[in-house]
Amino acid sequence: FSEFRLQPAIISPKGEVTLAFVNLDPQRKTLHVQASDGPKLLIRVSGFFENYCRAILVIMLELVLLAGLACTAGSFLSMPTAVFIVVCYLLIGSFASYLVGSHERYYDADETPGEVIEAVGLLVSRVMLLGIIPVQDFDVSTPISNGELVEFSLMGKIFLKYILVRGLPLFLLGMWLYRRREMGLVIRK
Repeated sequence: FSEFRLQPAIISPKGEVTLAFVNLDPQRKTLHVQASDGPKLLIRVSGFFENYCRAILVIMLELVLLAGLACTAGSFLSMPTAVFIVVCYLLIGSFASYLVGSHERYYDADETPGEVIEAVGLLVSRVMLLGIIPVQDFDVSTPISNGELVEFSLMGKIFLKYILVRGLPLFLLGMWLYRRREMGLVIRK
């Protein structure tokens, strides 16, 4: 990595910065910049501790989601079956995220895969990700280790998209099934 400090004067009065990259390496070494991790402008917004606390909150949201999934499965299934179902749910989310992510990495956004089996796999993965919660979206270790900001908007997006919209119906279903099961036990006695 090549890092260097810039003077605050490069920030315009509008709060904008324009960067242009030219390889003027005085040591005549070859410099390779990939588009995915090209030049970044890092500006200090907060300290490490505040950023770390926000990352811990994102991890707590992930734990709430995992606990809710486990309780939902455990409300109407036996323990071994519930563990199996939750692990399968997480693995399916991982595989679907990987398939969609690898397609977006290697193809243009509007380009379709060449083979039929790739197109079917991509379509199935995208449909599964509409209902399954990919746990990889809760990963904040990379931004923390790169010194990037874990924003409150990320926490809000995760809370709304994954906890309220996708998780809450599952949690409510689990509570309803558990109540029905327990009321059935009382009625049978």
